Amino acid sequence: MQPSPGLSPQPAKPMTRDYAFSPGYLGFISYNSAFQGARESLSVSETDSELVSTEVSSPGNDDVCLRSLPLPTQQMCLVVLQYLPGRPEAHMIFHDEPGPENKTTWSHTAVSRIVTSLRQLFQSYENSEFFDEQVADVLCRNTSKPVNDTFDRFDDWIDQFSGPNIRWESIGLLWAHLEGLSDAISTLNYRQLQWVEGKRSSVLSHDHLHYCIEISRHFTAGNNLLLDLCRRQAALGTMVYGDASPIFWNSHSLCISMLLFMGLHASGEPSRLQEQPKKASFCVEHKRLLYCYIFKNDKSEVTLTGRPPLLSRRYCSTLPPLDLPDRCMMSEDTIAEELKNLDGRGWNTKGEISSSTYIRARYFMSYVLDEVIEVALGNETHVTLEYLEDIKARVTQAFIEMPSHLIFKYEDLDNPRLDTHVLYLRILLYLSYRKDIFVVERLLLAHGAIDDGSLLATSFDLVKVTVIIWINKTRFAPMKRNFEWLRMEL
Repeated sequence: MQPSPGLSPQPAKPMTRDYAFSPGYLGFISYNSAFQGARESLSVSETDSELVSTEVSSPGNDDVCLRSLPLPTQQMCLVVLQYLPGRPEAHMIFHDEPGPENKTTWSHTAVSRIVTSLRQLFQSYENSEFFDEQVADVLCRNTSKPVNDTFDRFDDWIDQFSGPNIRWESIGLLWAHLEGLSDAISTLNYRQLQWVEGKRSSVLSHDHLHYCIEISRHFTAGNNLLLDLCRRQAALGTMVYGDASPIFWNSHSLCISMLLFMGLHASGEPSRLQEQPKKASFCVEHKRLLYCYIFKNDKSEVTLTGRPPLLSRRYCSTLPPLDLPDRCMMSEDTIAEELKNLDGRGWNTKGEISSSTYIRARYFMSYVLDEVIEVALGNETHVTLEYLEDIKARVTQAFIEMPSHLIFKYEDLDNPRLDTHVLYLRILLYLSYRKDIFVVERLLLAHGAIDDGSLLATSFDLVKVTVIIWINKTRFAPMKRNFEWLRMEL
């Protein structure tokens, strides 16, 4: 990036970061936990609580502006603003309707509000000589404000990123939405933001999403939307640079570190895994989905690269998201209504699929796979065949205990009335299950089991299903972007 004329090479004054005063999540054996326990046992009065408190008032944000940032970050801000809708060099066009299929997710609603807010912000300074700098000033000041990720209502949460509160994270969501970055199911939905003809570039999207994340991290150590952007950037990194690239692994490790800092790995009780809650909210379900997506992705990368995982089930207690449709997440009333359609384990009983369905299913499978990974990459030398057979049985159990509408059968391919998205989800889950069995079969042989041909049969099944997808590529045309990933993984 070339420096823009008129920008100061050094910040006018040292910039104070709010999160420098916050240690983030602190677990049971942390110093804060020890101090808290001592205070309770000694009955320390409330007036002495400042000795152990982690809360420090945030500095005011009146002095936050573009020129208060380091010069490289100033450049990032100005570059990001160039290609947004409504700018002369715009690379994306906004279409107000969700699309012909009318599949609206929270991202559709958020993007619509953000683009409207962006237009209003641009209009406020359209005749200004310092347009870019003044727009960036507003975004920086807003991004310096703390975010509340505990609201029950979606509207209260998204208001922090739209209207007069539009932030750099908001701009990052536009780039993520443009690329269709979410999960294997949501990415198939129509997107309101489309590339300007001849401007498409996934590398550019990756760069600008990276810029938005880095700008935001100057003001906050993490919030739900920023973590969401990080995991979407990591997903795009696998497609642009590959799963083994250092660029992807930097993104993936940032997801893990931010997740742990925010404590999203430890926001539930494992003993309540089978209990269906009577109430749900967007923020709670969003946090659960983020955690489970990153957890399952961590295990998937292990099976691709053979590198150790960065997360372990042994230190995580967050519950999986409920199997709620994407369309219901923007309203407390619709969430309450959809809760009635869940069984006692939290699965949808109407046979519908959503992003939560896929992430939830993959999480249950990845949870068992984590134990397989420990055996495969760990230093334990006393692994018995009986133990490995038990793991294999639990891998299979995790798969067959899913609702029947998620289980793939070969006759599904001959059913023209079966929704392609449902069939695709079934195939993805089946391939993931067979891949996990493949890993266990290799472990059994490595520990002296008799070769009864199971590994060969599993390998053949993986290739067979993958080839079937390729043969039926016309039917699976919307999923074409994932074909190369399937071939590489299997």
